Amino acid sequence: MANAIPIRGERSRGYAYKHRPNARQRGYSTTYEKARAIVLGRYPLCRVCESRGVVREAVETHHVVPVQADRTLADHVGNLLPVCQQCHDEVEGLSWNALRERYGLTNEYPVGG
Repeated sequence: MANAIPIRGERSRGYAYKHRPNARQRGYSTTYEKARAIVLGRYPLCRVCESRGVVREAVETHHVVPVQADRTLADHVGNLLPVCQQCHDEVEGLSWNALRERYGLTNEYPVGG
């Protein structure tokens, strides 16, 4: 039964997810990795779960403004939201205004600020 326990970071997203290019191939730079480390260091818990009174480790950062929409914000700490795996899909496509309305979240590092 040990094989039934998922490996940390493993998701059940099917063939496309398992065979997609790695982070470097998808355009994530060392600057992004540094920004990600800053955000996860400042907020080690999932901010969406926290808004619900749940304590869960943030293992990912979500780009609020998608990289495809504005490449200049890909490495900006003000565009990253620390989330757990379960919440990452839930917040997909939500702006900071929508995140504030739905979960009461604010941007600690505003873009341009």
